Amino acid sequence: MSPPSSPPSSAYSPPISYSPPPRLSPWRGVSVDTILAQAGGDALGLPHAASTLLGDATGSLVPPIFPSTTYARDAETYAPRVLPSQLVYSRPDNPTYARCERVLAALDRGVDAMLFASGMAAVSAVAHATCARGDRLVCPRRCYFAVRAFFQAHCERFGIEFALYDQARSMHWSPYDRVRVVDATAEGDLERVIGEDKKTKLVWVETPANPTWELTDIRRAAEATRKFGAKDAALVCDATALTPVVCRPIEYGADFTLHSATKYLNGHSDVVAGAVVAARESKVWDEMKRQRTMSGAVCSPFDAWLLLRGLRTLHVRVERQCATALRCVLYTANYLYGGMLSIRVKGGKDAALRVVSRLRLWCPATSLGGVESLVEHRYTVEGPDSGVPDDLLRLSCGLEDAADLYEDLRRALDAEADREWVKEKGGGGGKRAKRE
Repeated sequence: MSPPSSPPSSAYSPPISYSPPPRLSPWRGVSVDTILAQAGGDALGLPHAASTLLGDATGSLVPPIFPSTTYARDAETYAPRVLPSQLVYSRPDNPTYARCERVLAALDRGVDAMLFASGMAAVSAVAHATCARGDRLVCPRRCYFAVRAFFQAHCERFGIEFALYDQARSMHWSPYDRVRVVDATAEGDLERVIGEDKKTKLVWVETPANPTWELTDIRRAAEATRKFGAKDAALVCDATALTPVVCRPIEYGADFTLHSATKYLNGHSDVVAGAVVAARESKVWDEMKRQRTMSGAVCSPFDAWLLLRGLRTLHVRVERQCATALRCVLYTANYLYGGMLSIRVKGGKDAALRVVSRLRLWCPATSLGGVESLVEHRYTVEGPDSGVPDDLLRLSCGLEDAADLYEDLRRALDAEADREWVKEKGGGGGKRAKRE
């Protein structure tokens, strides 16, 4: 069945219920939900309950924080003590990081994970670990604007070729779920940009693309990277908006999955952190570890502890946020992915900002994935060079009542539509009889 060339008619009404995909873990057959709820626990061989961890025998159900910056050595040999691991200094090693990293690796089906001080610190480590002078870095035109800006500046400084591929060359509407679907490789644009000279060392994928939510086929991107990239080329997928609850890029061929853990993983708008998960051990992964250690881009123990706290409800939060977003998209008929959606307001930038001013429950703020619902005018934040339409509003659904959020959004959009209707009728007053 070929997809329609235009959006489905307004008569289409997908179900409001949301059914998350199966989330079985390879660790002892325990589900991801259980790993999250118990912060790893026995499913990953991590101590909890009455177990001991570095002398903690309290039986606490909440994992402890280890704020120490350094660790005592063996008094006789001066070698690091053998505890769960040989700990020397907190910049490369801290038990609070380690527990959270074990959980993240399990969620994304990786062999290892690293926490960073922010999502952008993780992006920086990836760029430094993969590319050197004379290499090529491939990035989508549509992605988080700070990532694209960083890559461009990094490449200019270090003599790396910066190449953009176009996600929007193969855009169509799904007849089933009102999602604007993009296959970035369907017309060969990604392969063309990677080239056949084996110079490409990093292929960056962000799916869905923030804030327009185009999707990229990760498996096809992985095939293109293996076929056309350098021998050690890495496919890195920014899965911040996906979360491991919705999709795990490593299962589709990504070498690394990156998260801005500030967003959904933490989910409470009180931590700035980043994470990278590796599909396998490699020289590139070892270099990323070195980059984190030498740059000092580490997450604080308290932030790592808060992040682990947030992860324990990730599956519950994401399921609720997805269901709320689906409810809202039935009214707006715009672009949806997971708990995120974007709408384009007739009348351009001024109309979009008027809608924001009328909202009462959606808070105008930067970020996404928290328990509170946010609205953002990305054009104002990114500027005219970003490519984001000036009439676009990005909505991050929180945990408020879905009906309340829906009604708040409906009232704001209807008020703007009434204003435009009166304007078109020559200022004659009155309101539309019904929503058009």
